[in-house]
Amino acid sequence: MKRTTEKLPMYISCRVVLNDEQRQALKQAYRSQMDDLSPQPARIGGSTVTTQTAVRHPIERELPGILLTDLLSTRESLPLDTVIRIQRAFGVEVITPKDVLKQAENYTEFMFRDDR
Repeated sequence: MKRTTEKLPMYISCRVVLNDEQRQALKQAYRSQMDDLSPQPARIGGSTVTTQTAVRHPIERELPGILLTDLLSTRESLPLDTVIRIQRAFGVEVITPKDVLKQAENYTEFMFRDDR
């Protein structure tokens, strides 16, 4: 996709309504990555050693875990830029540039229709 550094002559804002499958994919990716980052209990001669850590997912610098869970579980819609940041952090794509362009086209056709 072509990138530009020039200012655009208008601002377009977009919110995304994720379906249950998309939300689940993002939550699962987050849980999986957190599991990979967390130390696992060690077994030593029949004993189990449990460790605790303050390991955090890199995205938690911007979105703490509780806020991330709230966004993915309870919000009807999310800003597009937030969805893109979450996708990149988790390595999962639930919304593609093609999806956004298609919806932008639908919106433009709706706004400029002749029967208004």
